[in-house]
Amino acid sequence: MLSIFKTKPKLSELIPANYVDIHSHLLPGIDDGAKNTDESKILLQTMIDFGFSKVITTPHTMINVWDNTAETITNA
Repeated sequence: MLSIFKTKPKLSELIPANYVDIHSHLLPGIDDGAKNTDESKILLQTMIDFGFSKVITTPHTMINVWDNTAETITNA
């Protein structure tokens, strides 16, 4: 059947092979991303399945908003 409406692509169709995510909140318990290690693992596996090859975690550091420190980030 011919449709005049464009279908919305799936996210996995928009990500080129070996894509690098440069703003990820994958560190457990840091910022508003993964709450624990299990969530981090699930998120990473999903990104791999979508075709990501690398991620750069970018935790926020802003006093009284995101109280992340070098120590809490390194520990995560």
